[in-house]
Amino acid sequence: ALLLAKEMFESLKIPVYSIIGNHDMIGNSIENHERSSLNILRMICSNFFILDNSTNLIVDDVCITARHYGDHSYKVIPTNCDYNILISHTMVVDSPTMFESIHVSDVLKETDADFVLVGHNHKKFIDAGPNSLHSKSYVYNPGALIRLSIAEGDYDRDIEVGLIDTETKVFNRFNIPTNKNCFNLEEIEEREAILADAFVDSLNMS
Repeated sequence: ALLLAKEMFESLKIPVYSIIGNHDMIGNSIENHERSSLNILRMICSNFFILDNSTNLIVDDVCITARHYGDHSYKVIPTNCDYNILISHTMVVDSPTMFESIHVSDVLKETDADFVLVGHNHKKFIDAGPNSLHSKSYVYNPGALIRLSIAEGDYDRDIEVGLIDTETKVFNRFNIPTNKNCFNLEEIEEREAILADAFVDSLNMS
């Protein structure tokens, strides 16, 4: 999987930047991300970089502020840039949830970024409420980039990416075509039945 990611990223011929998410924190410690597959990818991929937390990456007149998992600030680090993007791996939601989270409306009230890109939540949304601190700001979550399950309900979920033109500051969303028949459901059901029978047998033997 790492070699496939390396091949895909290097084929883009542009820098690829990432922040640290919860699955990159070995033992729930952000310091241990150096032992994660994300950091291994950084070491083997020539154009893949992990941004330091609470730091800025400046490209032309665009400033990108990085906020790793566990950093709940939605403020940018002040610069003289004309356009500010904040990337955060936090559980931002646009509807009620049973998990610890922050509603997108609260992010809009706090942030001074023009654009906030969030992850962690697998559900995609985009929002720019009237109560935003910065009149132009909006929050975008592209959602999961891969199928979440083999359930038929997940077959029709549109997968998308968002692109910002750093010159015009125009933001566009693009759907990614997917193969809805990539799983052999009969084979999966047979395996699940075998595992279920084996589990029952183990209980009967105990």
